[in-house]
Amino acid sequence: MQHYVLSILAAILLAAVTEKLSPAGEGGRIAAHVRFLTGLFIILSLLSPLTSAVEWITSAADGGLSGDLTNGITRPTGTDYSEMLGDTLTAVSRTEGEAWIEKALQERFAIPPEGYAVEVICSTDGEAVRFSEIRIA
Repeated sequence: MQHYVLSILAAILLAAVTEKLSPAGEGGRIAAHVRFLTGLFIILSLLSPLTSAVEWITSAADGGLSGDLTNGITRPTGTDYSEMLGDTLTAVSRTEGEAWIEKALQERFAIPPEGYAVEVICSTDGEAVRFSEIRIA
């Protein structure tokens, strides 16, 4: 990162020196061209890290990720992701269901939030999440 910042600062310094040393030309046309080219140089210097990102993307598209990027990524053994997904969906469904019922109680029946308690119990069969119980006290 330090190398990147230093190279950007060097590009800006070089552009400033080039602009100051360039002649104005007729009607300032040369100075305008020099300003354009130095601005382009600075922009390309700022975008230089993107070349490595583009190379990584094309190599991933051609033959998969390189080994050095996937060495640290390992799937935990014995982890059942379908069970984790089911638990997450159940928790989200419960939270959304409770929020929906609370909103209905407040808007349709004008019951203040401190006047009730809502609990939604969800169940899943591996494919769908259903409300198995809705408790309002």
